Order: sequence, then C-alpha cells, then structure tokens
Amino acid sequence: MKFHSYLSALGSLFLLLSCGDSMQQLPNDLVKLQTASIPMSETNLFDGSVVKMHVDASQSDLDKANQLFLEGLDLYRNQDKLTDALEKMKSSVVLSPSAKAYYEIGNIQMDLFDFEEALKAYQVAEELGYEPFSKVLYNLACVYSNLENIEMAGKYLEYALQAGYTNINHIQKDEDLAYLRDSYLFDRHLNKGIAGMSNAENLFWLKFKNRFPSMLLPNTLDQNIHGSLFKSTNYISYDYEVYIAEMRDEKFSREVSKGFYYYRKLMEQPEFVALVYIERDEFLGEYAPVTYKLATFSNEGKLIDKRVIAGTSDLKGPLKVCNISETGELSIKHYAITYDKDPDEYGFYQNPIVALDLVTTENWEIMDDGKLALQESLDLADVFLDESVDESESNEYLSDN
Repeated sequence: MKFHSYLSALGSLFLLLSCGDSMQQLPNDLVKLQTASIPMSETNLFDGSVVKMHVDASQSDLDKANQLFLEGLDLYRNQDKLTDALEKMKSSVVLSPSAKAYYEIGNIQMDLFDFEEALKAYQVAEELGYEPFSKVLYNLACVYSNLENIEMAGKYLEYALQAGYTNINHIQKDEDLAYLRDSYLFDRHLNKGIAGMSNAENLFWLKFKNRFPSMLLPNTLDQNIHGSLFKSTNYISYDYEVYIAEMRDEKFSREVSKGFYYYRKLMEQPEFVALVYIERDEFLGEYAPVTYKLATFSNEGKLIDKRVIAGTSDLKGPLKVCNISETGELSIKHYAITYDKDPDEYGFYQNPIVALDLVTTENWEIMDDGKLALQESLDLADVFLDESVDESESNEYLSDN
C-alpha cells in the first residue's frame, strides 16, 4: 500500500467522523486534526486540557497576567479582600494560566470554605507542576479532609510526605486535617508517608501520574482530536516505560515508530487511579489514526488492568468509539468501516469511506479494585434477530456527527 493512499483513506475517515454530510461538500482542512484554539473563560477555567493549550502565552499577555496575579496576591495577603482577590486571580489565569495563580485560587477558596472549587484549583496547579510539589499535595490532603473523604485525604498526606513535606508538627495541629486525624486511617498513612520519605521510586510515580489532566465527564473518545495534544510537552518519555509496557517493545524494535501521549486521568479512587493515554504511529504524522488505552494502577504505580477503549490502528478497522458517563462507566461501540471499493483489490487511494456500521456495543465498568469488568456485550446481529432495535442504529454515529 502506498503511503499517500494511507493518508487519503485517513482523510476520509476524519471527514466521516466530523459529520454525516457528503464528503464532496466538506472543506479539505477537515481531514486534519482540529487546530482552532479554544479560548480560556470562566466556564473552562479548571479544564486541564484547555488550560495546557494556553500556557505558552504571548509576552504581552504574560506581563498582564503577572500584574493581575500580584494585585490579587496583595488583596489576599495584605488586605484580606478574598472575593476581589479571587476575581484578580481568575482574570490572571484567563490571560495566561500559571501554577502559582491556580495555587492561590485554591488557597482563597479554602478561606472561603468552598472546598469543591479549591479542589479543582489545586488539581490544576498540580497538573501544571507547582513547586514545591509536596505543598500542593499536602493542600489536596487538607481539601479532601474538609470534604470528609478520609481515604483520599490519607493518600494525599502520604504522597505529600513522600514528595518531601517535613512539617510533622503542623500535620498534628492543622485544623484542615482534623477530620482525617480523627479517623483510623491517619496513623497508617502518616507512618507510610514517613517511611517513604525521599523514596525516588514513589516520587517518580507521582510525577508520572501528575502529568494527566483530569477528565471532564461525560466524555466521548473518537478520532476527532485537537492537534495541540501532540505537542512535545505531552509526549510520554521512554523514561516511563516501567508504566507502559508497549514502550519496551518499541524501544528494542528495529524501527521505533509508535508515539505515546498523556491524555486524561479518568478517575482516582482510594485503591487505584485510572489513566488514559494515546498511542499513534509517528511515521504517518498528523493523519495517523490513534488508539486510546485505559490503564488502572495501584496508588504505588503497579499496573492492575489495561485495554484499548477507543480509536483504531488499522485503516480497515474496526473503529471503536467510547462514551464515558458522569460516573465513569464505559460504553464502547465497534464500527465496521466500508469503502466505496474493496481496499484489498483497489487500495485506499481515491477510495472513500462510505459507511461506518455499528457491529457491537460493550459496556464496561471499573470495579472497586481497579479491574475492568465487562458488564454487557451486545452484538447487533443478535439484536436484529430479536427485533428490539431499529436497524438505522447501525449508522447512528454518522448521523450524530
């Protein structure tokens, strides 16, 4: 198969995924990755994926943002005007997101007793690499304690100690940790954290986990993806191959062609964290199909389970589209790809994709131990025999898009 025929077929696939109109009526640039910038606003202030698009602001915006940050800091620290300070900080991150501004937003929200908003702010500060790392982890422990989530509070206290937080006396007196201190988990996590202080392996895992921005739910994973995702800053270094076994296969192969990218943190629970990363063939560049892989890890970074949940690695298909609910359940639809002509005989060049037909739907759930469990598998052919679903559903993805 010729390289340009591969690109032509991928272009057709992107067009079909974009909408159900005739391909001849669509502009050519729709066959490429989405590139239009998503502006920062109050509505997406805590969407880590949008925030990371704007970290490279112009010098002019950077200067204005820093001035707003300093004004907000003065209002907060010196004048105790929390609401005014919060507005200044939010205006600062809209212009140019920074870890320090999100960290202060979290502090202000803590003083306003809005712990849910403080959690969001600290999480973005963590994702943007706030230093000292141990301090933002400690503050996350305080937020979870105030939210009466002792399991997560204990875990983040343990993380903070492992990352270098050393003020044990403050931990024993901090009012924000009162709920955690009253629980049976406090001593356990405190002791584990102290035992793991300056443990390079623990810190390595925390830094890897930290690179995944939190996923906004509900969400859909398919082949439509913003081009900014593939910036070098999102590339997963081969240093982290201990967490992604496929990297070792690539590293020792004759020709390293696969690239791996941070995508999202689907959820974090007391017993596990669920991360989604992307794999694509770098040789094909911006037209390469992508696969989304969901991996669950213990809180110590040990792999629990993993599977491909969306995308495709082959032009012939099948294509998987994953819908994730607000509570993290996954509905994975498998589509057969139909070309105008038989690709085995005519290849892919000037051979447009004419249909994506729904074949199977799988419903998956992440269990309490981090294992991925298949709850239901629905074969469309069996459904038609039962006459319980209209056959038009087989092309629902095209009509919806």
